[in-house]
Amino acid sequence: MEKKINFLELYKFIRVSRVNNLEAIGFCPFHNDEKESFAFSIETGLWKCFAGCGQGNAIQLISRVYKVGEKDANDIFNTLLNPIQEDYLQYHATLLNSPVILNNLLKKRGWSKEIVLEYKIGYSDERFTIPVLYRDTLLNIRKYAIDGKKPKMLNVTGYGNAKLFPYNMLKEPELFLFEGESDCLLALSLGLPAITVTSGAGTWKKEWSQLLKGKKINICYDIDEAGKRGAEVIASQLLGHCEIKNIKLPITEPSNADFSDYILHYG
Repeated sequence: MEKKINFLELYKFIRVSRVNNLEAIGFCPFHNDEKESFAFSIETGLWKCFAGCGQGNAIQLISRVYKVGEKDANDIFNTLLNPIQEDYLQYHATLLNSPVILNNLLKKRGWSKEIVLEYKIGYSDERFTIPVLYRDTLLNIRKYAIDGKKPKMLNVTGYGNAKLFPYNMLKEPELFLFEGESDCLLALSLGLPAITVTSGAGTWKKEWSQLLKGKKINICYDIDEAGKRGAEVIASQLLGHCEIKNIKLPITEPSNADFSDYILHYG
């Protein structure tokens, strides 16, 4: 039997003032609403702003509220229906209560403690954990081995679709795009407006190009062939949408060197 969706529960981001039968009435999230001009069906999720902000289905509403494209909105919708059952805040507390592990991680990665606190980096089962949050919705937890444990990285099963990370940086007019979370967190620690893709080099969704339209994007990928090809693929996708600069790190060793290698060993 298909799971029945309670859209009153799903649309927690809508301020609801009252419910009439199967219709919820509340305040529109798209304008300064003081007249309760927003309504949606509890059964179907179809919504409308009677002040003229639009109407549509659940995916269209999530896309506009979260300011993401349709594919990411669909992932958010599925996650709202089936929330991740892991406690990333407990992982974060574990790291903070493990000073030796925390200090070794900060020293090895070059991250600041402020960034660890801001992005709720954690520790679980010999891995550091990075929660992927859009607004207050947990979309994944990336789990990286600290000392050579295999596999190198694990996603929460069923929640591994690529995302731009961190979400709060997407509002910046200029961004530095890195190949992985570790480089991204190091750049953030240095004060750079940094983002990454939670997937391999070259992964890119067309809707992200529209999301970043009008921004200046500085691509800083690894120096190996995969990094070079990935940077070229992304630059081609962003062409016509953004001002693009491809930053080539001035190092040749190791052969797969990245931004962290450059900063920690040559910076």
